[in-house]
Amino acid sequence: MLAETDYVRYTLEDKMYNEHERNLMKSCALFSNQLRILASFDEMFYITSDFNGNKLIVYSKNNVLYIPSCLEINTFSIKHTNTCYIDLPVNVEINNKYISLFLTKNNFLKGFSKEVHCSLINDRFILTSEKLSIVRVGTEIKIFNLSNVIEREIHLDHYNLSSLNFFHHKEITNGFDNSKYFEEQNNINDANWNFYILPNDEINTSSKLLSDLVISKLQFVDELRRIKQMFNLALIIIITLILFILLPFVFFKFFNLSKRQSRTPQILPLEELASLLVGRSS
Repeated sequence: MLAETDYVRYTLEDKMYNEHERNLMKSCALFSNQLRILASFDEMFYITSDFNGNKLIVYSKNNVLYIPSCLEINTFSIKHTNTCYIDLPVNVEINNKYISLFLTKNNFLKGFSKEVHCSLINDRFILTSEKLSIVRVGTEIKIFNLSNVIEREIHLDHYNLSSLNFFHHKEITNGFDNSKYFEEQNNINDANWNFYILPNDEINTSSKLLSDLVISKLQFVDELRRIKQMFNLALIIIITLILFILLPFVFFKFFNLSKRQSRTPQILPLEELASLLVGRSS
């Protein structure tokens, strides 16, 4: 109950109103900051909630957030391709029609994905509802059962708005962290070893700059190999042309030499030579 004196000055009521207004402003500021953070990541899908706790799916591109129309899909099949993409190619059946889509690491299906060099692909997708993990290294894909995975939702019944922030460890979302700590894991192929060994995050599209550097290096190596092949081909063609030009010259030389040898006087037999010498002496 409000104090009787508060009906005169409304001091307590004003304090409650001001505190409520400050809490609303803090909530709006936190929610706005969250949206700005989500918008800063390009071409990504997220699941968040509004002030009433309703699930909200947003898509970010060019620092703008969109609310796409989504359809829940329960089953899909993995699509094996020779071309590698950042996301996993899958096939989905909708209205008795198969559609090619891409599965993101946070379990969204979308119709587009960026093509990358296959050496950059070393990651995994965790399907908590199915207790499965899909490990992908290049074009190689393996599926592991995760019987010990327990799915939990995080609820914050009591929290301090002034201390809340949206910076958290990446293990909450991906299960592993992009850091120098895993630098020694560079040569581990997660598809051939135990699932719990971490994939190679050092080259796993940890940043656009790193991916571009790796792709540029691979393109340079491919270009160098192509130049070497062209040089070898040109060398073979030049040698073939030289032989083609020299072959008639050698043939004519041999022909003239044979003809010259046929014109030399024949050597007379020894008996005829002796008879000629006897005839001249007589």
